[in-house]
Amino acid sequence: MIKAILSSVVLSATLSLHAQTADTAARVLPRANLLRGGVGYTLLTSKFYVDGHNQSPLSGTTFSLDYEHVWDSGYGFGLNVSHTQLPSVETHENYLGASLVLAHTTDAGWRWDTAFGLGYVSNNVGGDMPGSGIGMMSIFGVTYKLSAHWGLGSVLRMHTSRYSMPAESTTRTGFSHYDLQASMSYLF
Repeated sequence: MIKAILSSVVLSATLSLHAQTADTAARVLPRANLLRGGVGYTLLTSKFYVDGHNQSPLSGTTFSLDYEHVWDSGYGFGLNVSHTQLPSVETHENYLGASLVLAHTTDAGWRWDTAFGLGYVSNNVGGDMPGSGIGMMSIFGVTYKLSAHWGLGSVLRMHTSRYSMPAESTTRTGFSHYDLQASMSYLF
């Protein structure tokens, strides 16, 4: 037991010292711009009715592309695009918007970021549901910088969309879903 604890302490110290050597300084240097592509699992949390029957919860796949620019203060802006597919009900939703970003890069090569955005959404549901509306998005992401310009990471996204109410409807119309993605980033 003592050996395992000592081994983990030594390993942690070795990794910390390694991250701060001169040859890795370029890898951990904060970069102002990030271009990130991601793909992952989607869980639709809103109710989804087909022929009067609730199909929830539904799962699918989301593809995304994000650009973020962050100033030295850690604050910045972003542009976000995503495409969510729900194959079991043959439905998809697209999002295009802008966001406010807060990011921090550690001296060990980790980049933590969060973003909150507003944008345009569209879907292919048809019927009484409008095809376009407004969407809100939140991102919580982490990227490990493999080199000075490349990183691998993970992103949790939360999307909520609202469409105008169909005639004679008393409920809001829209989607809410969570996406957990693996991502690849280019930092410059």
